[in-house]
Amino acid sequence: MQTGDLDNDGLGEAIFYRGRYLDDPNGGLYIYEATGVDNQFADPVFFPWSAINEAFNWNGVGKMGDNRVEQFIVDDVDLDGIDEIIVPINGPSWIV
Repeated sequence: MQTGDLDNDGLGEAIFYRGRYLDDPNGGLYIYEATGVDNQFADPVFFPWSAINEAFNWNGVGKMGDNRVEQFIVDDVDLDGIDEIIVPINGPSWIV
């Protein structure tokens, strides 16, 4: 699990992943946004691995294939003030 402010609205998000493989229908990133009330979060937004896989296949490269997710981190890697999610797998790494 990681935390960050992915939409730059001043409210933090809790981000975690479930499932390690592309064929897991429940596998993907789950993002819970804080509501501003202590210990309360909005319903999660779910990004399945299959959708993330297709987003990075726009040029025919970057598909997850048989690789698996090992972990992820959240950081502002391009210094634009908005956090990104970095998903390393046991193959190439992607920034989303």
